[in-house]
Amino acid sequence: MPVRVFVYDALMYNQQLKQLKKKKGRKKLKLEPVMTSVIYYGERSWSGPRRLSDMMKIPKEYKGMINDWDARIIDIKDIDVDLFKDEDNRTLIQGIQMFYRWNGKEEIKLEVKKEVAILIASIVNSKKFLKIIKEQEGEKVVMCTSLDLFAKRNRKAGFNEGKKTMLIELLKTKIGYLSKETIQLIRSCNRKELEQLTKQFVMINSQEDILKILKNCLN
Repeated sequence: MPVRVFVYDALMYNQQLKQLKKKKGRKKLKLEPVMTSVIYYGERSWSGPRRLSDMMKIPKEYKGMINDWDARIIDIKDIDVDLFKDEDNRTLIQGIQMFYRWNGKEEIKLEVKKEVAILIASIVNSKKFLKIIKEQEGEKVVMCTSLDLFAKRNRKAGFNEGKKTMLIELLKTKIGYLSKETIQLIRSCNRKELEQLTKQFVMINSQEDILKILKNCLN
């Protein structure tokens, strides 16, 4: 990231210089300062380099002589929301921070506009959370309620995935072999299909039996 910021800034200065040279009658070329800041919105704290020097192994005798460049990386999780006067910007940052820190015990009744909530879900890159937001009625979304629902669905999804993994291992032991296609088919089962496979486990003696049970679920 420090290299990318360095290149962006250098290109901006170079563009200014070209424009200034085109103007006649200018003896001194004065550039406008360029300042690039990087907003980091990942779940984990930033652990990468922040300056060019962090990416180098500089001999002692050259330290202080190398032109350094600060990427000015700002972690969105550490921003003081009280610094924002605009309500939408403030609730956007608050919502992102709540998403990453949510443990189900906080009592912050944060309401945000639905379009802001959609932006929060897009920034944290969660399709499940985005779906929950879009399901909410009204022009505002209560973040606590939405996050609770998100956590419950995640726990349920995790339980179902564990159940599928166990079923696959049991079927491998019983039948002796499962093709990649059959395993993928079980992985993609919905709740009803998974229940039928579990209930009729004793009747399954081949991969064809698995396909037959899943086919009956569609009828």
